Amino acid sequence: MALAILCLLLGAVYLLLVSPVLDLYSQREATLADRRMLAPRLSAAAAVLPELRARLAELQASATTRNIALDGASAQVRSNWTVVQNSPEGPKVGSAGAYQDELVKEHGHWLFRYRKIDRFIAP
Repeated sequence: MALAILCLLLGAVYLLLVSPVLDLYSQREATLADRRMLAPRLSAAAAVLPELRARLAELQASATTRNIALDGASAQVRSNWTVVQNSPEGPKVGSAGAYQDELVKEHGHWLFRYRKIDRFIAP
């Protein structure tokens, strides 16, 4: 009988103390494995970041609004946009297009309800 109580007591100690600690170590090991997997990817991203920043510094974007139609608390807006990038031959248009926006006024602020982006400049 004493042996049964001792076994029951040891089982309870294992369930209450040892098992949660083992789960904690298991979760910690999984976190460390995830970090080991991500470290090379983060290093690769950090290596190309200066080049991307330099390219971004060369880009200039502009948008021109062609038409705004107000109707109370809503508006239809049409705009053209261009992105110009410096090159050895001089500035070049990288991309251009048009926006067609629907806006609504809520609580005193204009918010986008819908935006359509077209890769062609609208007339």
